[in-house]
Amino acid sequence: MSMYSRDNRKSSRFYGEIPIEFKNGVGTTRDYSADGVFFTTDQPVTLGEQIEFLMVLRYLGTQQPVRVQCEAQVVRIEPGASRTGAAAVINRHWIEFSAADNRQ
Repeated sequence: MSMYSRDNRKSSRFYGEIPIEFKNGVGTTRDYSADGVFFTTDQPVTLGEQIEFLMVLRYLGTQQPVRVQCEAQVVRIEPGASRTGAAAVINRHWIEFSAADNRQ
């Protein structure tokens, strides 16, 4: 199921597994770009659903992680046996640096 054509991509994709946290569960990215993400999760996801999630990235300049908070819309679903795959277009994001990092 899809609401979004792969030809509509505006940014280069990068492959990588980053843990993500939802209000009611967790997931893992498969790939991501500046304006979208594909992830798998054991939580139910609906096509067209507005979701919020958090990615915690290790920042090389300090031992404190960087938190990327995202608001996105699910545009494709790939049902699986134990986990569901979903593509989402990121509509809004903000980065939260640790209090120990003075570059806020």
